[in-house]
Amino acid sequence: TMPSGAPVATPAIYRDRVLVSGGFRSKQFYAFAVETGDPVWGLQLDDDGPSTPACEDEVCVWNTESCTVFAVDAKTGKQLWAWWLGDPLMSAPSIAGGRVFTSYPAQATDGEMPPGATHALIALDLHSGAIEWQKWIDADVMSAPVAIDGFIYAATFAGTIYQFDQKSGE
Repeated sequence: TMPSGAPVATPAIYRDRVLVSGGFRSKQFYAFAVETGDPVWGLQLDDDGPSTPACEDEVCVWNTESCTVFAVDAKTGKQLWAWWLGDPLMSAPSIAGGRVFTSYPAQATDGEMPPGATHALIALDLHSGAIEWQKWIDADVMSAPVAIDGFIYAATFAGTIYQFDQKSGE
């Protein structure tokens, strides 16, 4: 049982770690040893509601409901980078080919939004957090984008399924 007593997002297994949020209302994130359940590291975040994490190449990323995508070293929990994207972030990120894919609520300051666009899908460099591309979409992504065969697929709450090239965003 997590200390917050709040609903917990689905954990992820990466290498020899179980990675899990401290709960929807919490600002904690934890790594436990798969074999023993012993704590390996824990983080106190500045945003609450960590999502299910995605991990690749020794980096784990997750969104928080209150706005931020975080990237940490999977072994140590050391924060590598973070981006405040907008409130709320209700989906989890995914990783493929050295890129993090996630959605966020777009704002008028993000540029000229086409009619019907309320969110954006963003691709970030896994190791640096640098923005590679952003595309307008019609609603928040349900669950997490799916990466396969060089494409990223995102199903939205508006009932649309998008397919983008992972490298270019086309």
